[in-house]
Amino acid sequence: MANGYAGKVLRVNLSKSTIHEESTDPAITRGFLGGRGYAAKLLYDRLPPGVEPLSPDNLLIFSTGPLTGTIIPAAVKFAITALSPLTNMYGFTMSSGFFAPKMKSAGYDHLVFEGRAEKPVYLWINDGAISIRAGQHLWGLTTTAANQILKEELGHETQTAVIGPAGERHVKYSSIIVGNRAGGRCGIGAVMGSKNLKAVAVRGTKEISVSDPPALLDATKEIISTLRTVSPACDLYPKYGTTYFMSSMNSYGVLPVKNYQESGAYEAITKVNEHVFKEYVVKDSACLRCPIVCEKITAVKEGPYGPVHTFGPQYETIWAFSAQCGIDRMDAVIAANALCNDLGLDTVSAGNVIGFSMECAEKGLFHVNGIDLRFGNHEALLPLIRKISYLQDEGALLAQGVKVMAEIIGKGSDKFAIHVKGMELPAYDPRPIPGMALAFSTASRGGCHLRAWTIADELSGKVPIYSTEGRAKLVLGIQNLRTFIDSSGMCLFAMKALPLPQLAKAVNLVTGLNLTPEEALKLGERVYNLERLLLARSGITRDHDVVADRFFVEPVKTGPHAGQKLSKASFEAMKDEYYELRGWDLKSGLPRKEKLYDLGLA
Repeated sequence: MANGYAGKVLRVNLSKSTIHEESTDPAITRGFLGGRGYAAKLLYDRLPPGVEPLSPDNLLIFSTGPLTGTIIPAAVKFAITALSPLTNMYGFTMSSGFFAPKMKSAGYDHLVFEGRAEKPVYLWINDGAISIRAGQHLWGLTTTAANQILKEELGHETQTAVIGPAGERHVKYSSIIVGNRAGGRCGIGAVMGSKNLKAVAVRGTKEISVSDPPALLDATKEIISTLRTVSPACDLYPKYGTTYFMSSMNSYGVLPVKNYQESGAYEAITKVNEHVFKEYVVKDSACLRCPIVCEKITAVKEGPYGPVHTFGPQYETIWAFSAQCGIDRMDAVIAANALCNDLGLDTVSAGNVIGFSMECAEKGLFHVNGIDLRFGNHEALLPLIRKISYLQDEGALLAQGVKVMAEIIGKGSDKFAIHVKGMELPAYDPRPIPGMALAFSTASRGGCHLRAWTIADELSGKVPIYSTEGRAKLVLGIQNLRTFIDSSGMCLFAMKALPLPQLAKAVNLVTGLNLTPEEALKLGERVYNLERLLLARSGITRDHDVVADRFFVEPVKTGPHAGQKLSKASFEAMKDEYYELRGWDLKSGLPRKEKLYDLGLA
């Protein structure tokens, strides 16, 4: 197979220590393309209902898209997919950097892990040579230390995906660190740990063939020109990464504060915004062939949190450890980010858990021995992150995520446990922006902003503020588009600048397909509906498409949207409209047979 695909799927049975190659299926690539779409199809076809996320029977899938590793700039994304231990349903995390291009250059579009190794191991892919190697010497090490040893053993050009102590201990929101990037959400690191798989290391040198090289070169030049002239790809991302959102979301009035008790009036914003962040940046960093250069390497050189040298943090992480916890120190935020990266912990969930714990403590519902769980106490961050990652004392409860914490703590704490389907929400208060409430509630992996981001439309006047008018169509359209993007291997940040026709053209020139923009969106719709079928296997229905009670009961206390809250009736009516547009049953929230036939899923 050629035209953007290496043509092979590598199946690794860790229980039996066997390796098997099979061909990438052209029928699946035509219908689901690759990346997130191909992985969802593999999971649907090969994982029977009823499997527990941390059992050996769960699958762990690394999946590249057809653009991944080609000359197209920012085409570095890949999906890591499994049943999520955080949500107990279908889950995936996207990551970038250099790993996925090297994986494809080594000859594989997809890696599928099954079973559980008797002892810790890692997988080494050296072009076409594959081996399962003993990993006991890496077990227990931080991601930084394990990555360094692997590069010393295998060569410094080796790219790695590594879990830390949190993943080894099955913390439900543990991450996979991929070079200088993280596959953070859904706790997929715990699935990797449950398989006694410490790392995947790859080295690839093969060229990736494409359908029309001369035309692709011309298209690539056009894409580079667009990325260098259209905001935010050409100015804000290169300068600040996504950290400029700290000031903008606060001024827009949607920056959550102290576990979403307040919004958009963070009094300490001048201490933790993008300008303060820039003072700690020591180097810019980019993914393979990417002119955006959004990654920033930071250092805290002295003081109580120095010395620390790490990648990031980006906006969501800064929010999670600052405004969410009422903390006003950038050095503490950077140190918390570095520790999460080292221990392999998702920063968004970790910050949510700590903020939720602080509110529980201030309400007299919960405490951690020896730690002052008070909003604003920056000294609590690092000890709590360690306790969570190593399951020490009360950290074993915090390691479960806010949904399970609320179920155990009780006493009404579920009313302010901010999650959707078990996954903690990112840094946007949905009360003034009902489209985001719908986006969160219908996202295919739980509380996620990356599947549909409606804020620009809702706060710029493109749609009436506070109204649910037009939100269902807006959310559905963005979801279909971003699903196609995730399946192609393209980065969402680049797509803030690139129009869909330009992406569809690139996919066609690489693969030889002849997708129109409309057909690209139809492919995204097909994948999204397949993901809904995967959720249905785990019992997900309309009743689970909800956001926290706090957003319906408690109005925003501060900022430009003070007094605003979501209407339950309007929210349910918005869901009705969304389901109708999706072709889903209004009562169950599941795809109707006619829709499945239309998409070729029946």
